Amino acid sequence: MNPIRGFVLVVSAPSGTGKSSVVQGVLAKDERCVMSVSATTRPIRPGEVDGKDYFFRTEDEFQRMQRDGELVESAEFAGNHYGTPRAFVEREIAHGRVVILDIDVQGATQFRATMPGAVMLFLAPPSIATVEKRLRERGTESKEALKQRLARIPDELAHAKFYDYLVINDQLDTAIAAALEIVDSEWRRTSRMNLVGDWCPKEEPTTE
Repeated sequence: MNPIRGFVLVVSAPSGTGKSSVVQGVLAKDERCVMSVSATTRPIRPGEVDGKDYFFRTEDEFQRMQRDGELVESAEFAGNHYGTPRAFVEREIAHGRVVILDIDVQGATQFRATMPGAVMLFLAPPSIATVEKRLRERGTESKEALKQRLARIPDELAHAKFYDYLVINDQLDTAIAAALEIVDSEWRRTSRMNLVGDWCPKEEPTTE
């Protein structure tokens, strides 16, 4: 039996936790899941496609979307604005899909306030030392930037209690499997199903 509506799965995690790898694993294994497409004011990069990678908007267009309530959540990063278009999310869940949002704890707080039916998943590392090791191995940040990221982790972890589910990403395959179990469990909620009609087996008539 298929639900009459899908739902939103919000995934948050500190940097270096492997959030992108877990999300991509879920998308690859469950065709019901789709990735949310954000709106942004940053310039389009070579190879990117409007409406697929992002909805690329001017600063004025983005501000209008904010004013008109067309964004479920929004944030500024590195001088550019990012936000989740309400129309995209509502269209996808109306078609019975699971829309996955990869956003930080601040964005997740905004999202839950505007869409309280969202399912919230917090992905945590096995330890802060593990995160530090992963970030150092990346080699993409300066020592100061790395120090700042590590300093934010305790505060980010403290937000885990506001989420519905917690998954520890110690082994990638195990974390993906746990996230898929959460999707499947939420998919089976009776509140998402149409329980009216010929959905159950009919009883055989009794004979006297």
